[in-house]
Amino acid sequence: MKTRIILLALLIMSMLQTTAMAETKEEKKQRKEREKIEKAREDSIDYAKAVQALKENEFTLIADRLECRGYVSHVNDNVNFMSTGDGRGMVQIAPFMSGFDGINLRGSVRFSEVEINKKGDVMATADIFGTYINARAIINLSHGGNTAHVTITSNLYRWRISMYGKLFPTRVFPELMSELKNDR
Repeated sequence: MKTRIILLALLIMSMLQTTAMAETKEEKKQRKEREKIEKAREDSIDYAKAVQALKENEFTLIADRLECRGYVSHVNDNVNFMSTGDGRGMVQIAPFMSGFDGINLRGSVRFSEVEINKKGDVMATADIFGTYINARAIINLSHGGNTAHVTITSNLYRWRISMYGKLFPTRVFPELMSELKNDR
């Protein structure tokens, strides 16, 4: 008799556990749907801010990857960036994690018109005129977020480097804004 009661109790407990698991799976599915909708909303806001920053010619691309001569390397995003604002531009590329042995270009910037294709991808071109070197930067912003890449080509040495990362309005980085303004 005791065995039957124990078996019946185990059976009831397992049934309750399966119903609880079924509810948990449904809740998990709903949670994932909410997260997906929230991410899409955030990406849409980031995209709108990035497009506006490109149109105003005041943006900063923080790079976490570099590509040069077919080699891709993950880099420190604190020292690899392109920033424009107030008619000035700055490109800093340090391919090694130490931040040394890189390229630092500062100067005036001339922009071409910002183009948006049917898919919503954005392309802009900026010419940066530094003291010793000039460069052309082609900025591509993918639709649906602030993920972008910049291909920088030197007019003097004919090197080409691509930077991949996130594009933000420069006003988000007040220290860069003040450095661009003081660089006159």
